[in-house]
Amino acid sequence: MIGIYGVSLGGPGQYWRPVAANRFAMVSRTLPKAADQPVAPVSAAPVIDRNQPSAVRLSGFRYQPGTDPVELSVRSRIQYLSPEELEAEIVNSKSAQEIMAEAECQTCKERKYQDGSDDPGVSFKTPTNVAPELAALAVRGHEQEHVVREQAEARREGREVVSQSVTYHTAICPECGKVYVSGGTTRTSTRAVQEQPDTGTEMGGRAPFSAVA
Repeated sequence: MIGIYGVSLGGPGQYWRPVAANRFAMVSRTLPKAADQPVAPVSAAPVIDRNQPSAVRLSGFRYQPGTDPVELSVRSRIQYLSPEELEAEIVNSKSAQEIMAEAECQTCKERKYQDGSDDPGVSFKTPTNVAPELAALAVRGHEQEHVVREQAEARREGREVVSQSVTYHTAICPECGKVYVSGGTTRTSTRAVQEQPDTGTEMGGRAPFSAVA
């Protein structure tokens, strides 16, 4: 709706009088009639074979190396060393021998073994350092010395060996936490060689051989 105000000129006592005018634009809403034209027949859709490659091709697209979003994201997070930092890393790098030396347990390296028996003819009468990888072999050889010497002593005394046993002891290193052979104990049981079956037996044992440090 559009309002138009007019002005009326008159004599005294006259006043302004608004004049309203309504103008409407009539719009025809009548829909056009459909033309009576024939419709072209629809052809059947082709059958798609899954084994055949797709006929759809992306035109104008070609993969360029280094443009993958994931690859670009990873590359953006990589921090490269400057020439000065790279040279400092090479200078401060340690050899494999140095790294192995630092990783070696000092407690195991400095561990010593000593025999605590009263047999003066066996080894390790004084504290002796043994490498960790040779400790088990050294303890086994030492206890075998006790076995042989106990048998020889029994023959000299006219006695026979009834039984012998060797016990190996292990412990845990407080520094590196590795289990190592800490020593051994040899026990020998003998009896006198007599015709009487009720002769008492004598059991003897050596003080244990153990690590002292």
